Amino acid sequence: MKSFTTAKKRRDPLEFTLDEDTPKERTLRFVPQKVSGMVMDLFDDDDESKPPAKAAMDWLSDGLSEEDNDYLIARLKDPEDDFDFPDLGRIVKWLVGEVTGRPTGPRRG
Repeated sequence: MKSFTTAKKRRDPLEFTLDEDTPKERTLRFVPQKVSGMVMDLFDDDDESKPPAKAAMDWLSDGLSEEDNDYLIARLKDPEDDFDFPDLGRIVKWLVGEVTGRPTGPRRG
């Protein structure tokens, strides 16, 4: 019979710097959230219209302070700011890897 063991999840906050060495540099703090919350949102029968990007944004928002969340949203909405969804996607991908203990790319610092 096959047996499975639950993987240990990261529980301590993660910090990351956005746009290091630029005038927009900012260090953000993310409190790890269960990835299942994001995934379950995708399969919620009551809301078939929720796109994967919305589920990922909700997951990220839940782990950030209101101030950090507002900062990212303001940058996404600013037509003069180069920060865009592909940048946000890389951040979410890294955070998911760190939270689950399965890093998805090169690690720094």
